[in-house]
Amino acid sequence: DVIANLSPEQRDATFNLLGPLTK
Repeated sequence: DVIANLSPEQRDATFNLLGPLTK
Protein backbone atom coordinates (compact mmCIF):
# COMPACT_ATOMS: atom_id res chain seq x y z
CA ASP A 1 0.00 0.00 0.00
CA VAL A 2 1.03 3.64 0.00
CA ILE A 3 2.32 3.67 3.58
CA ALA A 4 4.72 0.81 2.77
CA ASN A 5 6.40 3.10 0.21
CA LEU A 6 7.13 5.83 2.74
CA SER A 7 10.41 6.24 4.58
CA PRO A 8 10.43 5.29 8.27
CA GLU A 9 10.26 8.96 9.23
CA GLN A 10 7.34 9.64 6.90
CA ARG A 11 5.62 6.44 7.98
CA ASP A 12 5.92 7.40 11.65
CA ALA A 13 4.55 10.88 10.97
CA THR A 14 1.72 9.41 8.89
CA PHE A 15 0.77 6.93 11.62
CA ASN A 16 0.73 9.78 14.14
CA LEU A 17 -1.85 11.55 11.96
CA LEU A 18 -3.78 8.65 10.43
CA GLY A 19 -3.25 5.87 12.97
CA PRO A 20 -6.54 6.54 14.81
CA LEU A 21 -8.37 6.50 11.46
CA THR A 22 -6.81 3.29 10.12
CA LYS A 23 -7.05 1.13 13.22
